[in-house]
Amino acid sequence: MDIITHRLMMVAAKKMVVTQLYTSSNTSDLSTYNYTSVQIGDENASRWIVVSSGSTDTANTSATSCTINAVSATLAVNARQTSGTNQSSAQVWYAKVPTGTSVTISLVYSGSQSGNAISVFSLIGDVNLGNVGSATSGSTLSTSSLTVPQNGFVIASLVMYTGNSGTTASWSPASLTPQTLYSTGGTGGKAQTAYGTTAGSYSVSATLSTGTVTSALAAAVFYEP
Repeated sequence: MDIITHRLMMVAAKKMVVTQLYTSSNTSDLSTYNYTSVQIGDENASRWIVVSSGSTDTANTSATSCTINAVSATLAVNARQTSGTNQSSAQVWYAKVPTGTSVTISLVYSGSQSGNAISVFSLIGDVNLGNVGSATSGSTLSTSSLTVPQNGFVIASLVMYTGNSGTTASWSPASLTPQTLYSTGGTGGKAQTAYGTTAGSYSVSATLSTGTVTSALAAAVFYEP
């Protein structure tokens, strides 16, 4: 094997490593949520942390920041929908965090929330942000078409404030993996994250089992060239 061929094979074998790390929720009325002792794995110079967050409230507030052990995360996409005094708010954040194995993740809002939920992933590699999409309102929420490259990762944050504590969500495409459906306080406040690595161009959709007062869906694609 010549040197050029060997190098091409090494490039072809390059693959972003995705690890699901943590999910949790807090149903206290707070404007800052601190999730402590979140284990993020071994230190790595190419490690990125992705946080899916969702909250409900009755005060028409907004998400202002996310920090990971004092590292400021970038807001990839935000979806926020209000109806009267009820609000659903969903975000995806990301930051390069090469050091540390146990971190505190802090989410700050402009006012008190009814509750909050998060899901945390690590991405190891030359990570880039790709397409993002969002949707608000209605019993079925669909983003615009997102392109997920080979070796890509899509993550979606769903928040719903339905007035019905039994509401669930079904996700499309079926290749997405839904995580725990958390209560976010209030009357029927719920949050859920779904993720996948299937390549292609498709919308991310969530269909609620009951009617909705407010709902929000935020999705982002990450990839390694």
